[in-house]
Amino acid sequence: MTKTYRAFLSYSHCDDRLARRIHVELENWRIDPGLIGRSSPVGAVPKTLRPIFRDREELSGGGSLSEAIRAALADSEFLIVLCSRDAAQSAHVNEEIRVFKSLGRGARIIPLIIAGEPGSADAECFPPALLQDFDADGNALGSAAEPLAADARESGDGHRQALAKVVAGLLGVPFDEIAQRAVQAARRRSRILFAVAAVMTLLALTAGGFAWLSESRRAVAERNYQAALGAADSLLDDVGMELIRVEGVELETTKGVIERASAIIDELSRSLPDAPELQISRVNALGVFAQALAAKGDNQGALLRYREAEALAARLLAARPDDPAREALLALVRTRLGAALAAGGERQAAIGSLEAGLSVLGRVEARIEASPDLQLEVANAEMMLALLLADQNGMTEAVAHGNRASTIAGDLSRRNPDDWRYRLLQVAARNAEAELLLKQGKRDAALEIYAEVEGRLIEAAGRKPDMPQIRTLLATVQASMASLYDEMGKAGEAEAARKRSAKTTSALVAGDAENLDARRQRADKLAEEAQALASRGAAMESAALFRESREALESMLESAPDDAQVRLSLQLSLARASDALAAAGLNAAAEVAARRLLELREKQFAAAPNDSKVARDLTLALHRLAGVLEQKGEFEDGLSLRERQLALEERLGSDGRDNRALLADAHQAVGLLQWRLGRRAEALRHYEQYVALLTDLAIPEDADKTLRVRLGQGLLNLGELRVLGGDRAGALSAFSQCLELRRALVEAGFSSTERLIDLAWAQARLAQFGDAPALRWRQVEKLLTRADGIAPLGDLDEELLTTARIAISGNPL
Repeated sequence: MTKTYRAFLSYSHCDDRLARRIHVELENWRIDPGLIGRSSPVGAVPKTLRPIFRDREELSGGGSLSEAIRAALADSEFLIVLCSRDAAQSAHVNEEIRVFKSLGRGARIIPLIIAGEPGSADAECFPPALLQDFDADGNALGSAAEPLAADARESGDGHRQALAKVVAGLLGVPFDEIAQRAVQAARRRSRILFAVAAVMTLLALTAGGFAWLSESRRAVAERNYQAALGAADSLLDDVGMELIRVEGVELETTKGVIERASAIIDELSRSLPDAPELQISRVNALGVFAQALAAKGDNQGALLRYREAEALAARLLAARPDDPAREALLALVRTRLGAALAAGGERQAAIGSLEAGLSVLGRVEARIEASPDLQLEVANAEMMLALLLADQNGMTEAVAHGNRASTIAGDLSRRNPDDWRYRLLQVAARNAEAELLLKQGKRDAALEIYAEVEGRLIEAAGRKPDMPQIRTLLATVQASMASLYDEMGKAGEAEAARKRSAKTTSALVAGDAENLDARRQRADKLAEEAQALASRGAAMESAALFRESREALESMLESAPDDAQVRLSLQLSLARASDALAAAGLNAAAEVAARRLLELREKQFAAAPNDSKVARDLTLALHRLAGVLEQKGEFEDGLSLRERQLALEERLGSDGRDNRALLADAHQAVGLLQWRLGRRAEALRHYEQYVALLTDLAIPEDADKTLRVRLGQGLLNLGELRVLGGDRAGALSAFSQCLELRRALVEAGFSSTERLIDLAWAQARLAQFGDAPALRWRQVEKLLTRADGIAPLGDLDEELLTTARIAISGNPL
């Protein structure tokens, strides 16, 4: 019977703020359309994880749960427990776990560590009931094994990866699939932030740099440096706008102009060291140079200039701390720095910088009201902060900032209807509004706004064809529409939007071939399109697009080897290519992609051998290439890679149950290859390790059922290896354990075709090598007939059914 709630979220009310955030994140998790409807051990993958029940009660002095809470627990598919020191001491959380386990649902508890330390005397984070088994009446039966938990702490998986593990458990989908799709979603969010930052750069410069300070500066300027000051500002007016807004200016040309302009301004500053207003011009210059570099895709160069500007503005304010103009100058630099940090993926730092800048600007409201250009700056910052907070699911604050941006943009546009800057600002604010609606699950409303924004941006791009920032945002909006149509099951509309986005990006690159970010986005889109083609069976067309994506990204990485975004895009493109092309049977092309991915990951590991996340990335690259080679039949080379993977897993495997599960898989992979190569003694050793590790993970009553399924297969293979090695007693022991485990799964209600066939094979092995063969062959025939009634049997299973019927008839096999 289908439950009302996908999950029940249990937590200490001391952790309420984080619980609310996690609740929103899970309910708004966007499930990839390619997963929806897929069969999994916990049922078909749903379109959404909503609703998730968040317990808002606290336990009364009586120590019992309300009937409403008990009913919600019974009506929930899973129990998610937020584990912290407070949760470990909460009678309320402990009782919810006990009740859920007494319902026979212990295997569907997903612990998520948010604070504390498992097993610590002072900081234990697991509630006692997590570490116990219970009968149907809720009576304790004894200790249970340490649960398999996602770890949201920075020292563990980190928040995003831990949440992806929770989602994988809720869907019954392998974590690697969720993780890779989460990386793709993060890349989409990065594209959105970059596109908005690009428009902010354009609008900020058209607002006149920091020229709103000019009136107060010139009122106090002394005649002996008035000419120098005017020269500095004139230089910025002459070169700044053209570098930022015009397509086709090469990055090296931009850098050369900036260097020459910097030298002139620095010389002016040295010749008049006591002229503070000229130093303000230097701040202005650094800001303009940063925007010019950002417009050409040089994010690192832009950040360096912004940080120089921030340091100089801070020194100016320190020299005159009561000067409101200098305070506002520093605030404005920080809002622009925040946008640049967001575009570069440094989101937490971006939030801090934007909030610091806006808090100061809020104190000079009168100055802002008198200056449309300053209002434009504030609207830009509010809009970016809204998107960043929404990305962290701080929706209340995000909506408030977004509303302020929309209000300012609307007012400016109404008062200046013919000014393209304010119209574009309003379009950008509407796009941010759509993003916020999407985060709240309001897809239809978001799509309506996206369509409006697309139309207005097409018009703006036509009027301002020399401004690449407009097309950058347009391409991003079109890509967002494609993703949204996919989620809504509208494949035709999704494909059309995807093609419009690719066309816009191609035009952007053609007009500004030196822009690294535009080129990277186009390469990302090529890889996405290639993956879609492969899924539709167009393997050769897919391979050609993957090759084009890789070549473009390789060229970019060669010219910008320290660009983390390019490196990440290349790795994601290679991973997609390897998986998609291997699935399509193009093993040679898949191998090329997998080998290059391994090379990149090896370089990262050589630079940071003690970083567990880098080591984990390397194990995945080894796994991917080994799989391709095995598919080609190159087992020796595959074994060499698997043994390297195993060595790394052994380094990582002592830390946490997740890593021990991956270590078990590595032993199994090595053992299987040794078996295929006829090295049975070595294979046996690895299978024994595999079974021992999985037994530790899967034997507890509340263990994940998928682990128990894998353990059953491991025991069956172990028995077969022991038979081949002449160890009949050892084989019978393994086959008997396999039978017991598989029978328990079927009796617990896991009676799918696969589980019935598994049980039949266990009975067959005992019929061949154990006691009561006639009885066992009848059981095999009964189980396979039942399975065949649910779904047609495969060839091997058909053969086993025939063998069973021959044995039952009394004829020799």
